[in-house]
Amino acid sequence: MSEEAGRHFALMARARMALHANRRKRAAFSDCPVDMGDPAWDILLALFSHATVCRPIPMTTVIAETGLPEIATRRYAAQLCEAGLALHKLEQAGSDSPRLGLTRKGIKRIRAVLAEDVTMSAHLAA
Repeated sequence: MSEEAGRHFALMARARMALHANRRKRAAFSDCPVDMGDPAWDILLALFSHATVCRPIPMTTVIAETGLPEIATRRYAAQLCEAGLALHKLEQAGSDSPRLGLTRKGIKRIRAVLAEDVTMSAHLAA
């Protein structure tokens, strides 16, 4: 097989992996009324990457890490909160500095999707 054909097959495998990952993601969040497209998923991943801190992060950090416009981030964040996957908190009483964090439900679902992605990647690499 030529090098070009090998690259093509590798890209085909990545495409299948992406399709499977999207299917698993949709299945894991099937009962949520949120469109789990890239913006919502990016917000969840940004929150999850800070989950070890065990507290919500500033909305400005979420906006910076996702690269989404502020209004879109806030809209998706509200939907994620309504779905019980994330929660809004104010830094301190009377503060207008909102923070966003994951709920236990959100963490559990993201872990399930990411664990399957790691398993699938290891399987395809073998």
